[in-house]
Amino acid sequence: MTASLFAYCYPSVNSDRAIREDYWQAQTFLTETSHFCLYVKLYLKSSGLEEDILLTVEIRETSGDTPTGTILASISMNKTELLDAGLTEDNSYSLVKIKDFSEPLQLSSGTKYAIVARSNLDVAELKLYWGARTSDICPDGRMCFFTTSWSCDSNWDLRFEEWGQEEYPLNLFESLTLESKIVSPRFQYIYENLAAIDLILSPRFQYLSENLEFLEDKLLFNRKTFEENLSLESVPFIGIAFLETLAFFFLLTKKTKKKLLEERILEIVIDQEG
Repeated sequence: MTASLFAYCYPSVNSDRAIREDYWQAQTFLTETSHFCLYVKLYLKSSGLEEDILLTVEIRETSGDTPTGTILASISMNKTELLDAGLTEDNSYSLVKIKDFSEPLQLSSGTKYAIVARSNLDVAELKLYWGARTSDICPDGRMCFFTTSWSCDSNWDLRFEEWGQEEYPLNLFESLTLESKIVSPRFQYIYENLAAIDLILSPRFQYLSENLEFLEDKLLFNRKTFEENLSLESVPFIGIAFLETLAFFFLLTKKTKKKLLEERILEIVIDQEG
């Protein structure tokens, strides 16, 4: 599933806002539907970047349309990453894709959030700007800036895009190590999800390594190692690739899962006895 554009502000830029250590910039926006935010794009320009520049972009909750709430997600980019993302050093604007957040961020419908940009630049090093418009082009949001406290101006807007997906963007292979919520919000990690769906037949085993040892004890892997099953083999009791088997199991009812496992255990035992 590819990312979709959920929120944006496209003013015809006639001004800019400096992004530096003591002068942060922000644009608030309103979500129309609930979704998972993956990344944002900012309309930036630079006349030459310091070698040690670090741009930090955050998604924050707002209070009274001001970005004074909790930081929900944060990502930082150095000079190489900014240039690779499309930023130029010839003082011309470009829509720069900020790196994906470490995990998808769930945003609620009808809620105001803020994109905040700050850097480690001081006044003497000032060479990074966010494109702006001095008119209220985007009525669902406004520009804000921070020095010692936040101030906002509804007559200014900053150009941005916010990209995401309606559903949690599950990549099953990555879920083996990354946080996911593919079964229940109560289970934060893939190894807990494995226990939750009874793939390993017992909730007593809390970690993936223990789950796999248990599976081998039950002959479900026919004594093959996890690495072999992951890269080469198929899981015997269904006969499709290991990762596909996990995905398939998520769709089955508890009763069906138990029946499949019991049938396969019996087949293996009969085969070994014979």
